[in-house]
Amino acid sequence: MAEENSDVQIRYNGQDILVSKKVADFLERDRKKMAALQRSDRRHLIKVNPFERMDIEMDIASPVEYHVIKNLFLEKLQETVSELTDDEKLLIKYRFRYEMTLKRIGKKFGISKPAVHVRLEKLVEKLRNSVLA
Repeated sequence: MAEENSDVQIRYNGQDILVSKKVADFLERDRKKMAALQRSDRRHLIKVNPFERMDIEMDIASPVEYHVIKNLFLEKLQETVSELTDDEKLLIKYRFRYEMTLKRIGKKFGISKPAVHVRLEKLVEKLRNSVLA
């Protein structure tokens, strides 16, 4: 029982931080889950909004730990989004904020529907990887 409540040092965004064993275990499960998703058939990746709240079982002892982890993820995501090109930001905005179809986005950018799909897939992967790095 004492081992379960002990702190564990992890590396996050290039910094060593102390978190509870439960948080470290959650992050490891989430990392493995995301790795499995990346290996799976990605044909339907864009049909699901990757920014929707995922139903993840969080067995975290305190609300403070939950908010710390959430804020770490959000900070890294904001940093990555700020580094995107204007076209990449617009592509994300069209698809996920305005829920435009791939075909309509393609017309706006002057590219094919499959090209939009490939670009979105790469962007979503880039954003996910940045959060999990």
